[in-house]
Amino acid sequence: MPPSRRVLILALAAGCLLRAWLFATVAGSPDLLVAADQKMYVDLAGYLANHLDVGLGFGSERTPLYPLFLALCGVGWGGSLAFAVLVQNLLGGVTVYAVWRMGRLWSATAANLAGAFAALSLNLAVYANQTLTEALFMPLFAWGLFLLLRHAAQGRMRDLGWAAALFGACTLVRSATLYLPLFAAPYLLLRPGGGGAGRRLGAAALFCLLFGLVLAPWLARNAALYGHAGLTSQGAPHLIGWIVPGVAQYEEGLSQQQAMAKYTGIWAEKQAALPPEVRDNPFAQDAAAKAFAADYLRAASPVSLAKAWFWGAVKNLFTPVSVELAYILKMDWTHFSDSPGAGFPQQAWNFLAHNKSTAYVVFLLAGTGLTLVLRLVQLLGLGPLWRKPAAFWAAAMVVAYVLAVSGPVGYAKYRLPFEPLLCLLAGLAAARMSLWRKAGEDAVGVRSGGA
Repeated sequence: MPPSRRVLILALAAGCLLRAWLFATVAGSPDLLVAADQKMYVDLAGYLANHLDVGLGFGSERTPLYPLFLALCGVGWGGSLAFAVLVQNLLGGVTVYAVWRMGRLWSATAANLAGAFAALSLNLAVYANQTLTEALFMPLFAWGLFLLLRHAAQGRMRDLGWAAALFGACTLVRSATLYLPLFAAPYLLLRPGGGGAGRRLGAAALFCLLFGLVLAPWLARNAALYGHAGLTSQGAPHLIGWIVPGVAQYEEGLSQQQAMAKYTGIWAEKQAALPPEVRDNPFAQDAAAKAFAADYLRAASPVSLAKAWFWGAVKNLFTPVSVELAYILKMDWTHFSDSPGAGFPQQAWNFLAHNKSTAYVVFLLAGTGLTLVLRLVQLLGLGPLWRKPAAFWAAAMVVAYVLAVSGPVGYAKYRLPFEPLLCLLAGLAAARMSLWRKAGEDAVGVRSGGA
């Protein structure tokens, strides 16, 4: 057996133990599965189980597939949330397998090592053990990434079509990928080796068409119920609660807490002054909130916007998921958003220096150190990735999209869409070690078979 295959098997065993510990912890404390946003998904699953419809009672703030998944797992029918989480962990194997298949586009060694990094990913394991959309989103998105990379490497239009459909399904799980075609279409028009103009246009059109067709029934539902063919009406909390305050930290020298309080209050006043027909329609309210946020962002200086997006990207890339253990272990800590500071550097210093939990700070610093080491390793994987230019630019497109739409908001879970790519880069870097070459392992590209 090749050494890298033994590494993969050991990593899979260790990953199973990690997930078993997380599962046992949350199963033993069911309150962890209904905190914050989790309760909304559990309630929506209960609505689906009791009413078997997605009418007005389902609401407009969330997309339907994750509550439907929970309902199919028995939530709302008397079933256990723990069983749903167990299914989520089993689905996590799809993510690991997708990363392994990505590595096979380069070599068998890269596949085994990339799969090992995915199996040991704390980020992937933690969110499989919460009742949040990421648990279902990641297996779908990771498989879509594999198909996109295989299309880039081998040019098969069938792979691109399935990737577009999967990314559309992901959007019905978690709305963060709604604008992905705006990035994917230019990539497909310009990608290396994309063929003639007709083939490039056909690829871009195919992606956008299939992505849109998957969303069409839900958009039609919202148009029929609310008169707006939007995906969700949750733009206001995100834009006014997070994006605008994230820019205001640099534009106005406010702390995050001050900026949140200021703009939430301003929006509340504007909301109260809206015409009744707007206030009574969640999508109309959402449109007004987006216009308010857009006006603020247009008026902000380019320097403030650049700082907000830059530090948001830093948080997304380097925040260690080890801090999430504080939630699972029910630690009492000072939240980052509650720490004073006009801008990320000041806020981060106060967060570390004045946090009420020393153990949390230890988790944070240890996790940050490990994350920095991994990022350095992953940089070495850029060389092998670059040898397949179309795949390189496909990966770059996905990372750029996630960082762009996240903006000033950064946390370990917001980088989850490109976590499989980070695992792939780590595998590609590790495969360059002379250890594997000395063992006579395969170091040339391996053509991956059918999906």
